[in-house]
Order: sequence, then structure tokens, then C-alpha cells
Amino acid sequence: MKTSTGRLFSNLVLSWAAIAALQACSGGSNEQKAVKEIKLDTVQTAEISEKLETSISNLPSPVDVVTQLSLSKVSYKHEWLSNPNHATNYYATPTKQALNLGVYMADLGYTCSYFQVQDAVNRLASTKKLSEELSMLNNYETSLMTRFESNLKNRDSLINIVREVYYSADDYLRKNKRADVAAIMLTGAWAEGLYLSTQVNKSFPKSMADSTQHKAHKSIMAQIGYQKKTLPYLISALEKIHSESDLKEIIDKLKIMEGTFAKVEIKDPALNDTLPDITKLSDAGEITDITVLGIANNVAITPEVVAEITKEVEELRELIISK
Repeated sequence: MKTSTGRLFSNLVLSWAAIAALQACSGGSNEQKAVKEIKLDTVQTAEISEKLETSISNLPSPVDVVTQLSLSKVSYKHEWLSNPNHATNYYATPTKQALNLGVYMADLGYTCSYFQVQDAVNRLASTKKLSEELSMLNNYETSLMTRFESNLKNRDSLINIVREVYYSADDYLRKNKRADVAAIMLTGAWAEGLYLSTQVNKSFPKSMADSTQHKAHKSIMAQIGYQKKTLPYLISALEKIHSESDLKEIIDKLKIMEGTFAKVEIKDPALNDTLPDITKLSDAGEITDITVLGIANNVAITPEVVAEITKEVEELRELIISK
């Protein structure tokens, strides 16, 4: 059974990889493209699904990143985002499509956190293109895009939509038996979320007299360190797909990062049981003050290790978004 923290992470972070699934089971054209699949047998699919379910309960929350950014006083950086005009460059393989769909999902969350409407709409359009290539979506523009555009100005509404997206994605993954695509997409989202976190971390001033900003910095460093729990599950899931796809370089990079994350200490895993379920909280401020700081005090990570992780995730991200 998932802990409250597990539910928090599950409900929120998977959203980066799952927004595309919000309308996946709705009606559509009879002339849909044939589904592009990485062919796996039933046993492989079941094993990947099991790894995904475990990893989802350990994933860090993008909404945690959103609420931390609101306190960090680090300004919005358009240049950190993947170029939305490059979506068509990733059509070559389903693996490339799924990885970059995850990247655009994470970028969408970042743009929404700052209420950058045009940038958010551009990323939404990119996710649409890649989702269509993966035969994941129906009625995308009339439903999902409309809902996002109408809620970008309200953070609490955005969080509520993210919750709903999670449940829709969970239903999609269970019913459509496409755990391979889900695992690859999650990897792209995870990498981009970590990349954005490290870029924010690099942007903090060396001297922080502001106690609020210092608290936010500590929280972001801890959130970076908490990725240690995620990596083994992602690697294990991807290794089940490796023989049928072009994932070797990605897996190799992740294994290097796993070695670096071994230097991070999660002090007391049992402490997570005392942290609240996000569904019991009323606004983003509560999430930041209660949950993020609880995690921050439970993770030991040095600036030197963060610097190593930053370099490694930059290399991983470049590999993912390269044409």
C-alpha cells in the first residue's frame, strides 16, 4: 500500500507523463493511425507494468517543484525549455517520440507554474503532435487544450486538473497495456523535471540573506536528492524494453547517475508515513510548507553531489532532445 508521500508523488509527478492520456479513451476517428509499438510479449509487459507501479509511488512531484519555484525568487527562464518547434524532429522512432513527449509534459508544468500562457499553449501543441504519432489521443484540441487554457491563471485549479490527469492516466495504462511507452515517456518527464530543478538550483545567489529563499533552496536540493528512490525502478523497467528499442545510451546514462545518487542519504524512510496526502490539503502553500520541508529535512545531499547530478542530467537531457 502506498504511503501518503507515495500518493502525493504518484498523483502529481506522473502527470507530466500522463497529461496526454486524459482523453485517451474517448471517441475518435475511424481513420486513426496504426499504433506504433515497441513489440513486447505478455510477460515483459506485465514486468514493466509492475516496475512502473512501484516507481510511480516513489517519483518526486512536479507540483512540489511548482510550489518551490513560487518561493525561490528565481525568475522564469524561457531558454531552459525544449523547443516546441522541434516536435516533428522526433518522429523517427516511437522511443524518441515517447521520451520527448515526457519532456514537453514537464515543460508544460513549468510554464503553467509561472502562468506563461503562450509558452504553455505551445508546449501543449507539441504534446498533441507526439501523442498523435503514438496513437494516444482522441478529441485532444476540443477538450484538453480548452481545459488548460481556461485554468492557467489559477494555481489551485491547475493542481486539481493534475490530480484528475493522474487518475485518467492510471486508467489508460491499465486498460491499454502499453507499459513500454509509458515507461519511456516517464523517463523523459523525469529527466526534464530533474533538469529544470537543477537549473533553478544553479540560479540561486551564493549568499541568501532572505530566509524564505534559503528555505526554498534547501527544499529544491532535497527534491533533487530524493530522485535516488526513482532511478532503480526506471532503469529496471527500461531494461525490459532495451532489446526492442534504441534505449542503450539512455540506460547507460541513468546507471552513471545511479552511482552518483548513491552518495545521497535518505535519512528515515519511515518519516514519510507522517507526511500528508495532497488530497487532504487545500492549497499549494500547505503543500510547500508541510510536505516539501518534511522531505528537505529527511534528505542529506551536498552541493558537490548536486553539481555532479546537474552535469549528468544535462548530458542525459541533451541526448534525449537531440534530433
